[in-house]
Amino acid sequence: MYDRYVEMRGGRPYFVGPNAMAAYGGPVPLAVGSLAHYGNATGPGSDLVNRLMAPVAVNGQRNPITPLDLAILKD
Repeated sequence: MYDRYVEMRGGRPYFVGPNAMAAYGGPVPLAVGSLAHYGNATGPGSDLVNRLMAPVAVNGQRNPITPLDLAILKD
């Protein structure tokens, strides 16, 4: 079901599930090159780095589950 809500917009991937968009306030920018993660170091999704589903872990930092993570799972 996850793939059904992945769309390309302007050459970049976004997750557009209704629950996720409500939690984030619009389409959720997915990591360029890794559709299983959200956020990017620069550009769309730069506000999502250092989160649970971000593509890079920072020195073993633990990231809590957020309402956005739960909304994506719900979709």
